[in-house]
Amino acid sequence: MTKTIAILHLEDDQGFAELTAEFLHQADESISVTSHTDPKSALTQLRAEPAAIDCIVSDYDMPTMDGVEFLRTVREEWTELPFILFTAKGSEKVAAEAISAGVTDYLQKETGNDIYEILAHRIRNAVESQRAQQEADRTRRFLEKVVERTTDMIAVVDATGDIVFASGSVKHVLGYT
Repeated sequence: MTKTIAILHLEDDQGFAELTAEFLHQADESISVTSHTDPKSALTQLRAEPAAIDCIVSDYDMPTMDGVEFLRTVREEWTELPFILFTAKGSEKVAAEAISAGVTDYLQKETGNDIYEILAHRIRNAVESQRAQQEADRTRRFLEKVVERTTDMIAVVDATGDIVFASGSVKHVLGYT
């Protein structure tokens, strides 16, 4: 069973926002899109339910705040949330600004429906990568707690024979770290 991917989509053109939501859902039925035409309302939703958003897809050219400004605002609070800049007004300068601000991916709008297949694929990749990283972090924290609390001696040795990690029991039993 495929887990739903909740997208927060920022697009100043309501008609294009609806079209994007429809084509993304057609490209990948697990994608659910909530669209906003105003960056402030998008931020309000994100702040109200940050755990409910898996990825942000934002246009660049908007009247009150451009997509890179929106990205910078998002990155102040959510450094790891996947963010895709999806724009028709792209340029090398915009791409460079977006990369510097921490964009996950950058995609230029094109005519035709194929671009939505590409966008859906990039969304899925970004979200799956983020979910895998979160799971790896949870596993690492769990294993660190296990090792901290164990009375067994645990040591990790690198290829040259140097001890790169030793549990607290190693010092207690053997007398050295």
